[in-house]
Amino acid sequence: MAALPTVKIEMTDGLATEAVAGDGLTFVLTRDGDLSGPLTVTTGVSSGNTPNSATPGQDFVSPPGTVTFEPGSAKATLALTVIDDTLVEASLEGLSVNILPGTGYQLGYGGTTSAYAVIRDNDSDPQPLPLVGLRATDAVATEGVPGDGLSFTLTRGGDLSKALTVNITVGGAGDTRSPTSSDDLGPTPRTITFQPGSDTAVLDVSVVDDLRIEPEERLIVMILDGEGYQIGSPLGNVADAPTFYANGTIKDNDVLPFISITATVGTAKEGALDGGLSFTLKRTGDISRPLTVSTFTENATIGRPTATSGLDYVPVPSSVTFQAGSNTAILDVSVIDDDVVEPDEYFTVGMSGGVEFGSGYYTSPLSYEPGRYSTGGQYPATVTASIVDNDVAPPNRFLVGDASDNRLLAGNGNDEVLGGAGDDIIFGELGNDILKGESGNDFIGGGAGNDFISGGEGDDVLFGEDGADFMFGDTGNDRMTLGLGDDNALGGAGNDTLFGEGGDDLINGEEGDDFIGAGAGNDQLSGGAGNDALYGEGGEDVLFGNAGDDVLVGGGGQDRFAFGRGDGRDLIRDFVTGGSEADVIAFNGGAFADFGAVTAALRQDGADAVIGYGSGDEVRLQNVQTSSLSAANFTFT
Repeated sequence: MAALPTVKIEMTDGLATEAVAGDGLTFVLTRDGDLSGPLTVTTGVSSGNTPNSATPGQDFVSPPGTVTFEPGSAKATLALTVIDDTLVEASLEGLSVNILPGTGYQLGYGGTTSAYAVIRDNDSDPQPLPLVGLRATDAVATEGVPGDGLSFTLTRGGDLSKALTVNITVGGAGDTRSPTSSDDLGPTPRTITFQPGSDTAVLDVSVVDDLRIEPEERLIVMILDGEGYQIGSPLGNVADAPTFYANGTIKDNDVLPFISITATVGTAKEGALDGGLSFTLKRTGDISRPLTVSTFTENATIGRPTATSGLDYVPVPSSVTFQAGSNTAILDVSVIDDDVVEPDEYFTVGMSGGVEFGSGYYTSPLSYEPGRYSTGGQYPATVTASIVDNDVAPPNRFLVGDASDNRLLAGNGNDEVLGGAGDDIIFGELGNDILKGESGNDFIGGGAGNDFISGGEGDDVLFGEDGADFMFGDTGNDRMTLGLGDDNALGGAGNDTLFGEGGDDLINGEEGDDFIGAGAGNDQLSGGAGNDALYGEGGEDVLFGNAGDDVLVGGGGQDRFAFGRGDGRDLIRDFVTGGSEADVIAFNGGAFADFGAVTAALRQDGADAVIGYGSGDEVRLQNVQTSSLSAANFTFT
């Protein structure tokens, strides 16, 4: 999405006198970005910086509330017509034209959203007062340069025989980069006095050498109304004539420090008594004040095992503070002594922080505004640390049961257990185990890890538990619970009961009249031979009834029911024809060529829609009207 254009305003003719033909106030608005279309900007008029404000309808004609940029133009003009009244008013009356928030644009920063102008009165008392004006004679000063301040000269006309005291004000120029009087400027007077016989008076403004990182700052000096004078140029309309205000600029002399980080202790071992990891941050430049730097952690280089915050090490604080007077700060990170057998693990500690004014520091290497500052590698902004494991892998065991009813616990490690004859109880516990019940009605719990579980002969109870397990019921009426992880299970011969629980599972009932409940996840269920009951439950599942008269329930989510020739007479209990959970019937093996062929075979049987195909095959959609079905509910292969 393209950024909104930025709109700014400036005054191009900001002083107009009543009754002077063609002498009005002119403001120019500018925009950037795409110029191909028109753009209407909302504007408003408010009081200016002078103590006397111009009044709409009395001093100038009220402008419309909007200004429109023509297509192709980056500029638009707003002109204000001055009204020639007959009132004796302040010599200068001020106003401000402002860009207001609106649609299709954004405002420029600070003083670029407002422009000031003044209207000079042409009505006078019988005995006119002397004019007093102002201009900058040294308008730029730099912090820290001895004797470098700002200087402004006031000029008066008329009778010079007496002293004259003039009211002034010194302050910000009206934008976000204005100086703060107490922090940036020395003491400033509220009045300036012309000595008898002198037509000039000088205002010197000293600059404070602060320690803040700042942009250039602008200030404004203005003459205020007072007794015995009026505001205006005593020199008339000449080049560089004094006026009612003058601007000054303060340049900053402070430099953002660079922050670097190195590993004082970059490798630590779990369970060690000599502490954990330690990092040293250094800063350049002024160290007289505290400085807080933001930190972050991230994965190490691709291909290296990654240490996890909260599991392998105590979470790193989000910031580190340099104390006043110190150019270093220490970041200590404690290592967690876990019980997991793992390789050496790595993670990266770094510093974050912008380079705009107010952030307080640079980090390096930097990736923006080339040439504005150094990007030298001598200031590293990240460092990689490693954690050495202290855990020893348990031995792998091979256990074999006899003809009795055995209880076999594999323990930790990647173990192999054979139950033998008898009704056995087998626990794989930790590790990637191979667990075989063999003969008898066995109980097998896989435990954590990616296990291979085979029930063998008999009516077995199998639990995959944690991990991505591969499970076989084999012969008998088995009960299989896959557990967490993306598991693969085959019921084998017999009337089996299979529960998927969590994960994206592949579950195949194979032979017999099986019950399958897939649980959460996007599962694939195959009934195999026999009259099966398949429940997809949560997730977007794929259900294959296969041979036999099956009952299928998709559950929540967008489910897919697959059928082919020879699949028998099947019932779908919860088919959804439309909406966010619309289901799909996938006919395969050439059962139908297209939706037209389905429509020809489709009939309404009471509350159910029925699709007949093949040699006695049928799909019944419980509580579904044929009229609600569409081509979107079918696919064909």
